[in-house]
Amino acid sequence: MMKMPALLASPLDGRAVLRLAFLASIIVTVLPYGSVYPFFGHLAAATQGALLAAGLFIPIDNPALSRLFWSTLWLTLALAGWVLVQAAFFAGNPLAHPIWATANGLTGGSGGSLSVAPGDTLAALPALITPLLVFLNGLVLVGDERDARRLWRQLCFFGAIVAGVAILQFVLLPKTLLVGEKEFYRDSLTAVFVNRNNAATFLGLTVVGLAALLVQQWRDLEHKDLLRRLYEINLRRRDRYFRFFSLAAAAAIVLLALFLTKSRAGIGASFVALVFISVLVARTRGRQSMTTAKRLGLIALQVLAITLVFLTFSSRTIQRFEESGLDDPRWCSLASVREAIADQPLGGTGFGTFEQVFPLYRSIECGIVGVLDRAHNSYLEGYLGLGLPFAMAVVAAVFLILPALMQGYRSRRRQRSFPISTMAATLLVALHSFVDFPLQITGVSTFYAALLAAGISISLGRSSRPEPRHA
Repeated sequence: MMKMPALLASPLDGRAVLRLAFLASIIVTVLPYGSVYPFFGHLAAATQGALLAAGLFIPIDNPALSRLFWSTLWLTLALAGWVLVQAAFFAGNPLAHPIWATANGLTGGSGGSLSVAPGDTLAALPALITPLLVFLNGLVLVGDERDARRLWRQLCFFGAIVAGVAILQFVLLPKTLLVGEKEFYRDSLTAVFVNRNNAATFLGLTVVGLAALLVQQWRDLEHKDLLRRLYEINLRRRDRYFRFFSLAAAAAIVLLALFLTKSRAGIGASFVALVFISVLVARTRGRQSMTTAKRLGLIALQVLAITLVFLTFSSRTIQRFEESGLDDPRWCSLASVREAIADQPLGGTGFGTFEQVFPLYRSIECGIVGVLDRAHNSYLEGYLGLGLPFAMAVVAAVFLILPALMQGYRSRRRQRSFPISTMAATLLVALHSFVDFPLQITGVSTFYAALLAAGISISLGRSSRPEPRHA
C-alpha cells in the first residue's frame, strides 16, 4: 500500500508549510517599497486569498478564535460586496452618483454608478481586503499560542533586519532606495518605503513588538546582582541574558532608524505607544507586593526615561517641527474633504476615488501648489470613499478587537506583555492615521495585521502543548 505524502499525512505538517508561506508573503509584501505600486498590491491580495482558501480546510480548535475568524470573514465579505455595489455601472442605477446625470447630459449616455470612477474603485479593492485576509490567515495558521509567539518574534526580527540594513544604506548610499535611485526624502531614512511617515509606522510597530519580547525576557531573568550573575558558569542563565541583550540591541537599532526618519507624527505616535506599554506593564507588575506609591513612582521613572530618549535623539525632528509648526497644506485640505463627505454622506463617492473628487472641492484658501493624492487622514478618506458603511466597519472592528485584547490583558499573566503591546500597536496606527495614511499602504497594513493576529491568538488561546518556561 502506498504511503501518503508527508504534507497530506499530517495536518500539522501542512499547517507548518502554510505558516512558512504566510511569513514569506508578509516579507515579500513589505520589501518592494511597501507594495505601494499596484502590481505588488494585487499580488499580495492574490497570495493572501490563496492562503485563505487553503486555510479554510484547517479547523480552529479555540471557540473564541473561531468566532472572531467568522465575524471578520463576514465583515470582509460585506466590505468587498459594498465596493462591488459602488462600482456597478448600469442604466437606471438608483444609487448612481449625481455626477453621472451631468455627464450623461453632455454625452447622451444613460448609465451610472455610485462611484464617480468605478474602474478606480475596483482597482482599489485589493488594498482594502488584503490586511483583512492577512488577519484571517493569521488566526487560522497561528491559532496555537506557541506558534503565535514564534510569528511575533519572526516579524520583529524581520523589522530589526530591515532597520539595520536601512541605516547602512542611509549612511553609505543616501541617494539610493533599495536598488534604485531615491527620488524623495533624501534627508530622511525611509527604509524600504517611499514615504518616511510609512517607514516610521513600520519601525514603530517593530519597536513596540520588541518591547513585548523584552518585557517577557526581563521577567525570565533573575536580575538581582545582575553583573555578578553575568559571569556565573551557568550556560542556561547566560543564554537568557544573551537573548535579553540581543533584543535590547535590536530595539536600539530600530529606534535609531525611527529617529532618522524625522517623521513627526510617526515618532510621536511611537512615543505614545511606548509610554502606554510602560504604564500598563508597571501597573500590573508586582500588584500584590508593591504599594501604590511605589508603582506610581516606577511609572513616572519609566515615562521620564522614554521621554529623555525621544527628546535626545529626536532633535532633528523637533527642529523640523519648530521650523514648519502646524502650517501644513494638508490641514487646510481637511475642511474640503469634510465638505465633500457632506454632499454624499451615506453611499460615499466610491472607494479609491479621492484623487478624482478632491479637486472639485479644494478651497482656494489652501493655495494651488502641490497635488494631494491622499487626504492625510485615513478616517476622512475612508468615509469619503465608502460612506456610512466605513464608519460601521470601524465600529465593528473595534468591538471585535478590543474585547479580545482586554481579555488577554486581564487573564494572562506571563504572556500579558503581548496583549499590551498589541493594544499599543493598534493605538500607534490609530493615532498616526489621523494625520497620515499608514494603513493605506499595503506593506504597513499587512505587517500590522499579522502582529494583531499573533497578539490576539496569544490573548485568547493557550497552547495544547506544554508551555515552555521561556517564550
